[in-house]
Parts: sequence; structure tokens; C-alpha cells
Amino acid sequence: MQSRLYLVHLSEGVIIAKYVVVDGATSVGRSARSQIQLSDWSVSRQHAQLHNTKGCVTIRDLNSKNGTFIDDRQVQSSPLLAGQQIRFGELRLVLLPESELPSDSGEEQKTSDPRNSGNTGLQCPSLPIDLLSPAQRPVLKLLLEGLTERQVAERLGLSQHTIHSHARAIYRTFCIHKKAELFRHLLPRMDQTMILRRDDIADR
Repeated sequence: MQSRLYLVHLSEGVIIAKYVVVDGATSVGRSARSQIQLSDWSVSRQHAQLHNTKGCVTIRDLNSKNGTFIDDRQVQSSPLLAGQQIRFGELRLVLLPESELPSDSGEEQKTSDPRNSGNTGLQCPSLPIDLLSPAQRPVLKLLLEGLTERQVAERLGLSQHTIHSHARAIYRTFCIHKKAELFRHLLPRMDQTMILRRDDIADR
């Protein structure tokens, strides 16, 4: 029997999220309509398509803005083998059979099966700091300090529109809908050093 295949997002060997690669065609992108929804700023709304035929997987880029890569080689259409790393924009995943998934570290692993309606897209880890881009982390830190989006824009020297886009992406990543939820759900559980790495932002 053919082992089930997964696209897996790993961080230091720990599974952050995994997505079943079902038989047939599967769309990948940032759009809520994608069967595998990846909430990362570098992923296009309609980024790529996977096609699985009895364990033989091919991947096709859908004219994405930041490209699709296999083992850091940009591709338009290519076979995809188990163990290879796939990069959608800046988000790195790896194709693994179920038998080769890292053992459970004791933390709940988040799984998405595109066939399950209402369960599409990236399942939200409790504190998905690694899913934030270097540009988003300083925005989150300043929002947690109580600054408005306008004040964050002034502090970082960016447009308010850019900050608003970052904020919306942060909310999606943490599975929340508004700024108030940052304080209610995240602030008591976060060490600020988790959010902001030393070289993400210079003091202004």
C-alpha cells in the first residue's frame, strides 16, 4: 500500500504544520480558496499546483510573484521526490512519506487535509513566531507595546498601508482577528526575545 505523502513545515526538526498531498490536483497559495493555504507574505494567492498520481508527485508554478523552488532550484514544472525541499517564495516545506515523519515531540502536530471542508489552510500553532517574516516581527513587537498602526508606521519609517498589511498578515498567522486579541491571547505567553531577533530592526 502506498504510504501517504505530506508537505511538512519543520522548525529545528519539530513539525509546525503538515498537509496531506491527496490524489489528483491540489492548489497551493495564500488565498482562502487554495486547498493548501499558506499564510506567508511571500506566497502568492494562487502560487502552485501539486498533482499526485499513485505517489508520483509533480509540481507546477502558477506564475507566482516569488517563484517555486525545489532544493533551491527554481522550477516551472517538475517531478517532486520524497525528501526534497520545496520553497514557495520564502516558505520552506519538505515532501515526506508518513513513515518518515519526525517522531512526535510531545506537542500537538497540526495537520491539514485539503479534502476536509472547513479545515483548509495552515493550522495555527500556539506561538508561530517562526512563521513571521523579519519585516513582521518588529511590527508585532510595537503593536504589543500598545502603538497604533499609524505610530508603528512612523517609528519604522514605513507607510501606514504597509503596516496595515503586515498587521493583517500577523493576525492571520496567529488565528486572531483584531489587535485586542494580541493582548488577550499572546502577550501573557510571550517572551519579547522570541519575537524580535537582534538584527531584525535597528533602534530608531
